[in-house]
Amino acid sequence: MSTLLDGYSSSVTDNTLSIKINKNGANPLINVDTHRNINIYIDSNISSDCILRIDSSLNESNIKVNLASNSHLRLNFLRLYSNENIKTNVEVSVEGDAKFEGIVGEFAPSNASYDVLINLEKPGSEGYFRLATIAQGNEDKNIKVNIVNKINNTIGKMDNYGVVKDEAKLLIEGIGTMKKGAYGSSSNQNNRIIIFDETSNANANPYLFIDEYDVKASHACSVGQIDENQIYYLMSRGLSKDLSRRYIALGYLTPILEYFNSEELKDEVIDVLSKKVEK
Repeated sequence: MSTLLDGYSSSVTDNTLSIKINKNGANPLINVDTHRNINIYIDSNISSDCILRIDSSLNESNIKVNLASNSHLRLNFLRLYSNENIKTNVEVSVEGDAKFEGIVGEFAPSNASYDVLINLEKPGSEGYFRLATIAQGNEDKNIKVNIVNKINNTIGKMDNYGVVKDEAKLLIEGIGTMKKGAYGSSSNQNNRIIIFDETSNANANPYLFIDEYDVKASHACSVGQIDENQIYYLMSRGLSKDLSRRYIALGYLTPILEYFNSEELKDEVIDVLSKKVEK
């Protein structure tokens, strides 16, 4: 079966949902609840957003994304409510002068694992990844992101932010891989995690694998408890210590909302996060 809605066509074969975006401004909302495999393709010279809601009963899903030349796709992954432990595999191929933005909001009350591979295939291709996540209770969350500069004049960048509470565990692995022949390219990553409790466990591991000379590569990483100076400043403005901690945590997580174009969705995320940091 194939349909055409708001600039994209979709078809279902066995357990695979295939989506082709062929119109500027198309904003498909996809619920990952019945399809274990999802393939997304965006035509040349097309710019679009796409939202994947991963609040489903599936334990594992595989997502493949292909950007044709001179296209732009912002793909938002959002998980808010699911109690199921999940594993999500994402593989992205970016052609010449195309730009991919992968935005992950992982806020569900269960274990989660993401394995993301972004391949920058042709000159002028760009890959950007942004993560915001909170782990609390006994949750165990693992996020691995590898952006591969496969050829010259490509740009890879990631920004990962996490909050860990109670006895939860959070692991973020950021990998920048620059292949031979990727001269004139850049790879940058920023990984930051704040820890609420002494029983929390958090690790941020940045890696750079460089096999070319004329490149720019950097990483920044920090894991630690909330800055007492920030708490003191907010308390000096009349806030309680507990409320100050909540605002700092929200300040780490809510900037991701600028990448969502739905005000209703933003309100939903803020409501969920506010309840989480209050606990």
